Amino acid sequence: SFYSLIINGFTWPLANYIYPTWISNLILIELIVFIVFIFLIKFLLDLNYSKSIKISFISNLVTYLLGIIIIFI
Repeated sequence: SFYSLIINGFTWPLANYIYPTWISNLILIELIVFIVFIFLIKFLLDLNYSKSIKISFISNLVTYLLGIIIIFI
């Protein structure tokens, strides 16, 4: 969906900017992206925080695990 493009278009560059510039801890970067994701989902999709947290957690967990799998393939 269009909102998915907006959210990922914002958080992916954010993570790639933070990693080499400020923080080299991948878990901390994922936490920052997770929090930003929550607010973007909440306001763009007009959902409550509970649903926004669940969606953010699941989507970031999936992309994190895919990244780990890709690294070790």
